[in-house]
Amino acid sequence: SAAGAAGSCLVSVPQEVIKQRLVTGVYGSFREAVSMIWKAEGLGGFYSAWKPTMSRNVPFVVTTFTSRDVLKGKIQKYKEKRDPERGSAVLTPVENIGIGIVSALMAGVLTQPIDVVKTRMMTQAASTAMPYTSALDC
Repeated sequence: SAAGAAGSCLVSVPQEVIKQRLVTGVYGSFREAVSMIWKAEGLGGFYSAWKPTMSRNVPFVVTTFTSRDVLKGKIQKYKEKRDPERGSAVLTPVENIGIGIVSALMAGVLTQPIDVVKTRMMTQAASTAMPYTSALDC
């Protein structure tokens, strides 16, 4: 649900900030990253990309589950039309996996621009350029 996606950000955003800064070489170790973010930016540093992350996660979850339901319904209708004597069409594991992959792909394509903004906000500490003032600035 959208509320679950929002709530998960309490834990995932700090972890993502640390990961992005380690990957970009800002810090050499997890311990150094936590220590330096805390000293330089305080608690807020761990949530430097809270808004862009929320702006990505909530639409990602909504799009994934909505598109999954639509695709599932269309495939079930097709199967029922093809074999009306069987009644309710049950999806196979392969069909369910395929639907999940397509749904996540659709959500990823939709939210990719927001993900770029989120990553830029999280890694701006690695740059000597002027820091972004907001997500609109990215």
